[in-house]
Amino acid sequence: MVSLLAVPILLILEVVLLGSVPYGRPLSCLFVVQGLVTAGGLVLAVRHRAVLRAAADGLFMGLADGWRQASRDQRLILMVGVLSQAAATGYGAWNTPWSVDEFNYHIPQAVQPYQDGRLGPVQASVVWADSYPRGGALLYYWTLQLAHTDAGFIPSTARSDSCSYWPPGWRGAGWGLGRAGR
Repeated sequence: MVSLLAVPILLILEVVLLGSVPYGRPLSCLFVVQGLVTAGGLVLAVRHRAVLRAAADGLFMGLADGWRQASRDQRLILMVGVLSQAAATGYGAWNTPWSVDEFNYHIPQAVQPYQDGRLGPVQASVVWADSYPRGGALLYYWTLQLAHTDAGFIPSTARSDSCSYWPPGWRGAGWGLGRAGR
């Protein structure tokens, strides 16, 4: 769950920090920077593998206990959410953007840094494109820059969006959110 929330934020932070360098085309170095960040994460994971293994074992045991304790309805809600997310991700991966919203400012916010090699003013047909929050668009840019294709635009945010599909009551009793009748 932490990675679902943290990874998109860290990717956006990486693009913002690199794109804020005031000279040259700093975003052209994204592949190298991402490689170094990934290698650093791999070194840390190998160095602390015993702790990570123990944490993963505890997590999986907790998930298995939660699954066993969940009611049939909770399991059904979870499965519907997972299948909905899978369908939305597959649809997004194989279909091009088509809405006015995407064409007017989401795509320009992602393509402008790709063309300019830096973060800067967004040239778009709507006034607010330059002031509209760029979080998702920076994730779109990240996939565009590393993959050189827009096939990952929607799936790149699937990890962060999927958090909204997980039923909050999944392990609610463990968080002090028991049934009202107790």
